[in-house]
Amino acid sequence: MALPRFIKFSNKPRCHLLSSKMSAWFESPLGQAVQQVEFDIANHILPTRFGYHLLYCGQGDPDKLLEKSPISHKLVAADAPLSQSWLPFVFGETGSLPLANESVDLVVLQHSLDFEENPHQVLREAARVLIPGGTLIVIGFNPVSLWWGWRLLHHQTKEAPWAARFISPSRLSEWLSLLELEVEGCETGYYLPPWHGLAKVGRFHRFKRVAKRFFTKRGAVYVMVSKKTVSCVTPIRPKWRIGRRRFLNNPVANREQI
Repeated sequence: MALPRFIKFSNKPRCHLLSSKMSAWFESPLGQAVQQVEFDIANHILPTRFGYHLLYCGQGDPDKLLEKSPISHKLVAADAPLSQSWLPFVFGETGSLPLANESVDLVVLQHSLDFEENPHQVLREAARVLIPGGTLIVIGFNPVSLWWGWRLLHHQTKEAPWAARFISPSRLSEWLSLLELEVEGCETGYYLPPWHGLAKVGRFHRFKRVAKRFFTKRGAVYVMVSKKTVSCVTPIRPKWRIGRRRFLNNPVANREQI
């Protein structure tokens, strides 16, 4: 007996498993150190972004990440409430947001593209709900970093964060351009190897200063900021068509004056 066509199987359980593992990893010393770097970068960006509505999707601590944002109305979209957040919750997946078109001023995707089954759909939804001139902030793991070597050694694992996609900033900028999103800037952070011991004791401060100066694009995570640009071109009717309409509308008695 054949199954009905409207039944569709998905891989959402895998996404849920990775999300729970990522949340647990953020509680580790290494995860907290990486997340602190993301907080520091966001604190330089969010105070300059104004509006009425802010939407957060992803993994991490949205309360601390969005603390410096002047936007008062903040929402978290997920398929389950976040235990570490006190922000208002909206039930909905990142690939199918329950929001109207062009209704949000700022969208923040913190590692959403790293663990979603269809990152293109996530970006399309983010671009759909953004108002013209709205801002999209994407936080992800950087493949052009020291962490890429560790990911190659753990390519068959299902543990976070090595099961993430590690989408490169250059590829992400190409995806954004197809959605009429113009990249304004990209900053990377955390230049140490993925060792919990280094993150816990906070060593190698001099190495971090040197790496930030000479390896500005080699950080473990990146924060990319883009702006939604919509062309508003009003077509101008050719003059010869306007003259032809006037000619056809003239009365027969005035033809000799044309």
